Amino acid sequence: MFKPSIKSSKPLRPRCVKSRRQKLLPKYSLAVLADTCNRNGLYEKGQRYLQEARENADKSGQNWWLAEIYRLEGNAYPSTDDGDPKRAQESFQKAQDISRRQQAKILELRAASDMSRLMQMRGDRQQAYDLLALVYQWFTEGLETDDLRAAGKLLDELS
Repeated sequence: MFKPSIKSSKPLRPRCVKSRRQKLLPKYSLAVLADTCNRNGLYEKGQRYLQEARENADKSGQNWWLAEIYRLEGNAYPSTDDGDPKRAQESFQKAQDISRRQQAKILELRAASDMSRLMQMRGDRQQAYDLLALVYQWFTEGLETDDLRAAGKLLDELS
């Protein structure tokens, strides 16, 4: 039977738990930090967090949150100094493509909603409506969730 050394000051925890947490949580945590920075006007800092999250995803090959990272990146672009809506559109498109490949419908809805808002700002109301309606119609349950309520409200504004 293994008896831990009394001299050891480290807590006993399996290495696999720690290493899994180190690999999975940073991508999500960095995305949340980036979103918080962007919502508070700290766009450059938010972009650095998103870049780090993307690099972590690329290194680990675990891309389960990559669509959300690109969506958040797209939301930050119109607010930065250069205010480049084309870069925002490219990020939203990447987010949609990734979420479709992953069959992650709620992430696809988020990306489509944000892309539709960008199109609405440019005056492309019909194209924005068509894009969002295509994804929104897939959902038959959970219509009371925040994401679906917001998408439904945006569709009402666009129609």
